[in-house]
Amino acid sequence: MRQIEEGQDADELLGKWQKEIWLFARQDFDERVFTNPYEPVDLKRVMTARKKYFTTSAEKQSAKAAREKKQEAAE
Repeated sequence: MRQIEEGQDADELLGKWQKEIWLFARQDFDERVFTNPYEPVDLKRVMTARKKYFTTSAEKQSAKAAREKKQEAAE
């Protein structure tokens, strides 16, 4: 909050936080999958799930950013 009050761009800060959260989620996913003692590690299944979840999230963010840029250009 202080950084915004000091004049730093709110969108830039939001982007940084979103990236940090995304990296944390990906790391947490990997840690839970590969260290779970109750499930055998099927690498193909794990990578399919990881790709589906994280690719979809990244594509959604890209589409959202593109829509926002388009709206700004229209204004």
